[in-house]
Amino acid sequence: MIMKRKLFMMAMLLMVAGLTYGQNIIRDYAPHTKRGELPPAWIKNKVTPAQYDSLARVSKYYWVNYDYFKRRDLTKDDIRDYVRHAGTMLSEKRLQRLKKAPTDTCYYDVYHGAEYLKPFMTTTATNGDKELKFIVYSEVDGYDAHVMVEVRVQHGKNGSPVFSGIRAVPYSISGLKVELEDMGIHTTPRAVSSVTSNGVYDTSIVMPEFGICGLLKFEDAKGYRHTELVNKKFCFSVE
Repeated sequence: MIMKRKLFMMAMLLMVAGLTYGQNIIRDYAPHTKRGELPPAWIKNKVTPAQYDSLARVSKYYWVNYDYFKRRDLTKDDIRDYVRHAGTMLSEKRLQRLKKAPTDTCYYDVYHGAEYLKPFMTTTATNGDKELKFIVYSEVDGYDAHVMVEVRVQHGKNGSPVFSGIRAVPYSISGLKVELEDMGIHTTPRAVSSVTSNGVYDTSIVMPEFGICGLLKFEDAKGYRHTELVNKKFCFSVE
């Protein structure tokens, strides 16, 4: 009887420990607050009380993605623009539409524009092809977990650049366990710079936009798992 009681107590302790540890593991990452919830408390460190109240009104009607506020280069002007634009979502016309829409389809997302990147590593093959490596995204809390994009740049018969082998790979200098999930890469069909002639871009200036979207997952030095949504646009030159 005593042995059974000890086994039962041990099982309960293991279950509690598992639940406690599980609180630090994000299995299904959802960056949006649910419709009707208040903005997350950490937002108060980024905005004024009046701005927080404005965002709370938006969150009353929309599922809001607040990952925008995790940007390292976020400025006060960015915050003012975000809050002002979010306020336009509360017009009478929009709110009337929301009454007819399913509650799980009312999302509000804002992503900033393309960032100009310089490669942190460039190698050149004997045939003149270049392989460029970019750190496109770094974990917002400062962990050594990154998304690296590798691009091979060739030149066609008319001298225009041709991209091949573009891929996103997990990267960590210190050796953290980093993974990418559903990380898609796309190219914006329009150029962000002028076309010289016949669809040929000037290779000395910025090229068309690229974009990535997916999940960055990593395990820190203490064994806790983290997940972040990555939605990033970038462009570069091939000088």
